[in-house]
Amino acid sequence: MTGRSYTYKLFARNDFSAFWALFTDNLINLIVLSGICQFVFNMPADIVFGRIVPGAAVAILAGIAVYTWLAKHTAEKEGRDVTALPYGISTPVMFVYLFGVIGPIYWSTNDAMLAWQVGIGAGFMGGIVAGLGAIVGPWLKRVTPRAGMLGTLCGIALVFIGTVPLATIFENPFIGFASMIIILWGLVGRHRLPFNIPAGLL
Repeated sequence: MTGRSYTYKLFARNDFSAFWALFTDNLINLIVLSGICQFVFNMPADIVFGRIVPGAAVAILAGIAVYTWLAKHTAEKEGRDVTALPYGISTPVMFVYLFGVIGPIYWSTNDAMLAWQVGIGAGFMGGIVAGLGAIVGPWLKRVTPRAGMLGTLCGIALVFIGTVPLATIFENPFIGFASMIIILWGLVGRHRLPFNIPAGLL
């Protein structure tokens, strides 16, 4: 506790770029999620769009609200600026649950409701594991070399998040490289775009 008062702003100028980046990322994941469930697994549309997609959307909104409150609470407690942790669907984990849990259950039983319920149960168990990880996390952070922790994240980012979009960029170079220039100019270089348009929106 610092003792000095601090007023936490819920919105700042750069939040617009962050919002569009996070919104686009989650929207694409929801589109991929629904597309795999409906066209690869051949699950009924009422299950996909009546339960799976709405459930994921509500979970995203709830997670964002919790992280926003935590950031506001920490900022007011410590008297400093704090950025809320972005929350959304993890792309690698999404594929693990789709092809490791929901898909095999649906293919073996042809019961979409059961596959969805088992997926919910697997997600709940994953949450328990993550909660236990939060308890031992500080200890692991102290004993694990930073290179070991960041290496896994970098590997996932390069393989799943970087390589696949890079192939799309080379397939459509005019669109892909134009987007890359906007990202480098607006987000990495922190230059203002005309009319103060958020770089994440473009």
